Amino acid sequence: MFPFKTDEERPDMMARRAAGMKIITDAIALEIARLVLVKEHGEDELEKQAPLSVVPEGDTWVVRGSRPTVKNSDLPKLDGPFEMRISQFTGQIFSCCFLFGMTPSKK
Repeated sequence: MFPFKTDEERPDMMARRAAGMKIITDAIALEIARLVLVKEHGEDELEKQAPLSVVPEGDTWVVRGSRPTVKNSDLPKLDGPFEMRISQFTGQIFSCCFLFGMTPSKK
C-alpha cells in the first residue's frame, strides 16, 4: 500500500509538507466534515446541509453545506450553510462553523 519499506523511510509530517505530499484527499475531507457535523449537530442537520461540496483553496479543503443562508431577520441565525476548512497535509481542522447573513439595519 505504501511505497516505504520501513518506518525509517516514512517521512514525518514536516518532510511531507516540504515535499508537497498531501495525504488528505477531497473524499477524506468530506468524510471528516460529515462525521463532525453528525456528531455535533445530528443526522437531521446533515440532511438539511446535503449535498456537501468540497473545493480546494490553497493548502486546505473547504467543505460546505448547501443549506441556504437566512437573510430575512435583523438577528443572525445559525441556520445557514455549514463550512469546514481542513488541511490537505495533516487533516487539521482550521475552522468549523455555520455561515449566516445579516440584513442592513433599517435605521
